[in-house]
Amino acid sequence: MEIVKYSEEIRSQLEEAEKNRFTDPKKVIQIGMHLAEIGREQRDDALQGMANFCIGDAYYTLADGGQCTRYINHAIHELTRAKEWQKLGECYNLLGILFAHQGNTSQALNSYYSAMELVETYGLDFLGAMVYENYSELCDRSNNEEEAYRKILMAKSYIEKIPSHPRKSYVRAAILIRMIKTLLKLERMEEVKVRIWELEQLLTAEPELKSDEQISLDLQVLDTLWKHAKGETEAEEESLNKTMRDFGNCSHRIDFFWTCVELMAYMLKTCRYEQLEFAIEQMEESLKEAAASFPDLQAHISRYKVALLTKLDRQDELFEELKRYYEYENLQKQQANSTIGLYLETQNSLMLSRKTNMMLREQADTDELTGIANRRRLNEVLDETFETMYSSQKQLGVLMMDVDKFKGVNDTYGHAVGDSCLKAVAHAMERFQDVGVFCARYGGDEFFMVFRDKTEEQIKQIGRMINLSLKEYIIDNQLPEFTVSMGVCVNTPKNLNKLWDFTSLADKALYAVKDDGGNGLLIVRNETQIGMRLIRKVDEINYYEVEKRGRAEA
Repeated sequence: MEIVKYSEEIRSQLEEAEKNRFTDPKKVIQIGMHLAEIGREQRDDALQGMANFCIGDAYYTLADGGQCTRYINHAIHELTRAKEWQKLGECYNLLGILFAHQGNTSQALNSYYSAMELVETYGLDFLGAMVYENYSELCDRSNNEEEAYRKILMAKSYIEKIPSHPRKSYVRAAILIRMIKTLLKLERMEEVKVRIWELEQLLTAEPELKSDEQISLDLQVLDTLWKHAKGETEAEEESLNKTMRDFGNCSHRIDFFWTCVELMAYMLKTCRYEQLEFAIEQMEESLKEAAASFPDLQAHISRYKVALLTKLDRQDELFEELKRYYEYENLQKQQANSTIGLYLETQNSLMLSRKTNMMLREQADTDELTGIANRRRLNEVLDETFETMYSSQKQLGVLMMDVDKFKGVNDTYGHAVGDSCLKAVAHAMERFQDVGVFCARYGGDEFFMVFRDKTEEQIKQIGRMINLSLKEYIIDNQLPEFTVSMGVCVNTPKNLNKLWDFTSLADKALYAVKDDGGNGLLIVRNETQIGMRLIRKVDEINYYEVEKRGRAEA
């Protein structure tokens, strides 16, 4: 989003929201509400979308999944209308994280796929790095380590494409940590050493990363896991003690939930039950206010508590915990159904909106009478084709056509018959439209065809076939007999050429044919060829063959 176009006040508030994203989410909500109001007053979809994203993101930090989903869905609508693809992708990425936290894997994957589609379509490399990192974490939690490793490699390839970004080092560090943890699970120790060296180089170059709360906890957990894998018992114990201090001081454990779960899994595996019980108590306290929004997270912690109580043979507590676990599972199912409904409602609304926009665009581009493209769409295609043919140094052809003595047809037979004649011309032209041929009605009885990389002979044959098709249509539909004239300019655009050179020459060629009686086709490459005498007739349409004087420029 280009924030430079906004006033200093709005820019300042957007920067303040970003600065307080994790540390003061309630303040971010206040800022977002104010910005959303400004966006509504100014009818600025981009600003409203950004504001609603900030609000939804803040509610996620506050563990309010319902409000998060609601505001992110608003943002998706607004950012889609504003064509703010980066921030739209961030919305889908956040929904993916939210659904994953709620245990809704299928909707998490759908959200990540939507973000990936934007990444590929619009070349959003930084977004690609974030999405594939989160996707990798989801695969890892599903015990699919091989797929998790493939996805984290994709994330790394995206982050390395970016020459500079304020958060590049942070995301690169997070990707390397995720990669090392996955390699540890795969027991690929030699690769682990290489990636640890790479991470150490990054931390040496960017020492401030170590003070970031999430990176710091991630690094410490990784250090403990690595020392355990190497069998360094004394160093492992020392590392674990530091990890537990960092864990106890962590202020937003929900944001770092899966790192905390990895730590608890390690403690259960290594029979460190005292530390595990402390970690469970801390996580339960952190999740107390989030129980309604994230019952799946509660269920995760409950599973570890059940495992711990089983190991310690504390039967009475175990029975009570199993009841709570059952309640969390039921809450998770109810929430999944509710969230899916809201998500599907948004997706259906977006799909309907896209279809409506496509229909409106098609209507805006279509001539109401003939059903072929109109002048507005013609101008777009002419500009696009001229640039493409110039860039590729291929031949561009522009054909102008109109009905001979059309006023007489209208005066004699009436406008309804005149309209039928115009439809007949459009029908005859449309048969030849493909990727290299475009046809349109310019207005009145004037029509255009645009040719990509077609030879003069190919264009001549199309002109002949249009004439024959038109004659058949006239007979089949019992229309009064009429003819058309065509003028064509064909050449390869050069440095000094403009589109006007082609359209004006086609127009002059058309009127040269009409001045000679009409019912003809003249193809020219330059203005010196205008006005050549009729030499021969082909298939009842006059084809004007000009003198061969070399290939001068259009």
